[in-house]
Amino acid sequence: MLYPKGILKRGCLFVCRQTDCCMEARSPKSRIKVHNYIEFPIFVAIRLRLRKPIVLKTKVFAFFLCLFTGLWSGELFAQNQLFINEYMSSNNGFLVDEDGEDVDWIELYNASEQPKSLQGHFLSDRAQNLYRWAFPDTIIGPQSYLVVYASGKNRQVAGKPLHCNFSIAASGEPLFLTTATEIVHQLSAMSLETNLSAGLGPDGSSYYVRFGAPSPGYANDTSSSLEVLSFNRPGGYYQHGFSLAMVASRPDLQIKYSLNGSAPDFTSTGYTDPVFLNAAMLNGAAIHEIELIPEEHFVPPFVKRCIVVRAALFDSTGRQWSRVYTQSYLLGSLGNEHSLPVISICADSLALFGHDSGIFVPGAHFDPSLPDASGNYYQSGVAWERLCNFEYLEGGQSLLNHAVGLRVHGNSTRKLQQKPMRLYARSAYGTSKFNHAFFSQKSAEKFDKLVLKPIRSAWSNAGIQDHWANVAAEGLQIDYAGSQPVVVYLNGTYWGIYYLQERIDERFVEDNYPEIKAEEVELVDHWWGHSTAGESIDFLNLMDFVYGNDLANPAHYQTVANWIDIPNFIDYQLFQITIANGDWPANNMKCWREKKAGGKWRWILHDSDAALHRIKLKSVENALSTIEEGWPSNARSTLLLRSLLANPEFKQQFLRRAEELLIYRLNPNNGYSVTQAVVSAVGPEMQNNIDRYGYPLNFQTWHEAIDHSLNFWAKRPCFVANELQKHFNHKVHLPYACELPVVPVQITRLFPNPNHGAFQIDFNIENEQRCKFEIYDLGGRRLHQEYLYTVAGDNSHATQLDLKPGYYLIQLSTEGFISYQKLLVQ
Repeated sequence: MLYPKGILKRGCLFVCRQTDCCMEARSPKSRIKVHNYIEFPIFVAIRLRLRKPIVLKTKVFAFFLCLFTGLWSGELFAQNQLFINEYMSSNNGFLVDEDGEDVDWIELYNASEQPKSLQGHFLSDRAQNLYRWAFPDTIIGPQSYLVVYASGKNRQVAGKPLHCNFSIAASGEPLFLTTATEIVHQLSAMSLETNLSAGLGPDGSSYYVRFGAPSPGYANDTSSSLEVLSFNRPGGYYQHGFSLAMVASRPDLQIKYSLNGSAPDFTSTGYTDPVFLNAAMLNGAAIHEIELIPEEHFVPPFVKRCIVVRAALFDSTGRQWSRVYTQSYLLGSLGNEHSLPVISICADSLALFGHDSGIFVPGAHFDPSLPDASGNYYQSGVAWERLCNFEYLEGGQSLLNHAVGLRVHGNSTRKLQQKPMRLYARSAYGTSKFNHAFFSQKSAEKFDKLVLKPIRSAWSNAGIQDHWANVAAEGLQIDYAGSQPVVVYLNGTYWGIYYLQERIDERFVEDNYPEIKAEEVELVDHWWGHSTAGESIDFLNLMDFVYGNDLANPAHYQTVANWIDIPNFIDYQLFQITIANGDWPANNMKCWREKKAGGKWRWILHDSDAALHRIKLKSVENALSTIEEGWPSNARSTLLLRSLLANPEFKQQFLRRAEELLIYRLNPNNGYSVTQAVVSAVGPEMQNNIDRYGYPLNFQTWHEAIDHSLNFWAKRPCFVANELQKHFNHKVHLPYACELPVVPVQITRLFPNPNHGAFQIDFNIENEQRCKFEIYDLGGRRLHQEYLYTVAGDNSHATQLDLKPGYYLIQLSTEGFISYQKLLVQ
């Protein structure tokens, strides 16, 4: 044990209020003594040049002993009365500094009856640098508080608000209050949700707790303290069951837990001993049988479930002392193996399925005369937002786990059995952001809102259209939503394949353009200027200008070019045209601008569920329609493009970009490639979705729809090129064939054969072509399908599959030609 310089010379050591409070610490300058002056009774450890300390519990004896050694002084005990009493590491509008910013903060408390100077004291969040920020000559009064903003602004002027030069990570960092020779007080790292604080309760005590009602500058409210509940294993994927143990931060509190997704209360099951996770712990409620639609409801004979444990701490009077903790456990032994990330959502059953206020059911608001526009699930607004727990698992690990708000999302898709959902991160629920980089194609790592779009919302059995469009839009001059397929469990019950996506609103712009604040964004979702603020005057002025002026005039065109982002608008129009979005342009339009002089309107790709289906949809004609009223197109929705095309400069730019996209980006090979990537991601999960909802009808139905999507890309670019030539008399010279010829393909070698599921085929094809590679069992059931993109001549393809021993048929085909061989798996 090391002591401050001078202490050993005088023979007496130090006074602590815990037997284990003294320890060694290193700093860049010295090794210093650490005090945690926290809890009674006072212990005095004495070292009178002895090899071991003597620990005495007698306060009076300690007093006289220190008098004898000449060490007793008011200063010695006064230094033990400074505490890091409370702090907040995720502040969202709870407390603002003199700049009007909501920053982290640290509260100090002087528990003594004398004023105390903080000159010579330091604050730090790093054990390796205990002198990170120095206090100016500031006095903290007796039994008083001092708030220091942990903002990183580094303001050290006495008499003015103090700002240290660091902030505190919400995930948790230790905090130190030191002098040049000792650590006066320290708190260990604690993870905090937004607008919660942690500290000592009561002030200056040894109890280190979370507070639901932070009190910077005032006494800590112990009635709001949030105790901690610990699990011996976090939520995630485990191959087999195990004994789950839960530990309360206070032994006098009781652990109550539930398994049905609802928050536990005092009447819930009490925890006494570890519980073994197996099928007996599954939610027994058959929520998959609840009728969520007025028409025939599909009820599967079997549904997958995972184990969800929700627990909280209560005292003997029934008062809850902790937040509700939720952990989702996916077990291989229960069939919870998924290749996609998993989202587990838990909410009280009545909030979802109650007749009067359940947001997922037809309920009290259903009108049989309006079956497509009524029902609880058609209600909107904050009154129809329900508290739930959101847990995101990827790679078998739980990466996010916190409370959020849940609403039903969408328009006509609200009446689907597999409901679309919208998720809100709010400080009122504990955290104001979803802090995770969900989307590999995006740099954004923080999101206010997320959408869960069911695979069923697509207009064909393929179920990939909207996700496909968001993936394919990367690299174009279009704003688009990040999107990734996931598996959803609701209250522990398998809820199918969804696409997790960004919610497109003002916050979407802020998330993707961090230099622009949401308050500075104007977003329009209709050609008549509808926005969240009512109507956009700027957008209406734009449309009025276009309506009243001939854009063939260079001056008028330049006015519009200064008003909208021309390259963005061209890519947006051409992309929608090429993917044959059948619910556009009269519907599904969104655009935005920054509310400042020179802020240009930009278009966002939104809702492409009706795309990739109708190969011969006349999208160029739709984009130029002059029909006054109609769907999917009308004169209002085409006015801007038609007017711009009257200008020779814009027309040339539009057609040049069309040729560029059809040749290099929106061509058959890229269409195949994106389709194959999307299909490969959701394919392994598709049978589970079929079993759950009867959608698609079967695996063969899904494959046929995917085949159609691939045929779409074989023919659609040529159809668009022909449309452009028809309307603009402009020939697009495509470097690929517009009709797939019959191209012979021949498997030349299959090896090793027999094998254990890993093998390679060599094959020859006359010219570059798409080939379909399939594996069938002897009963004719297709077990595997993928598309190969070949070069003319010799090609090879390696495969590794989990196949049972037996004979199989492998088949390689092009348009009108098939080659096959038998495969033996041992």
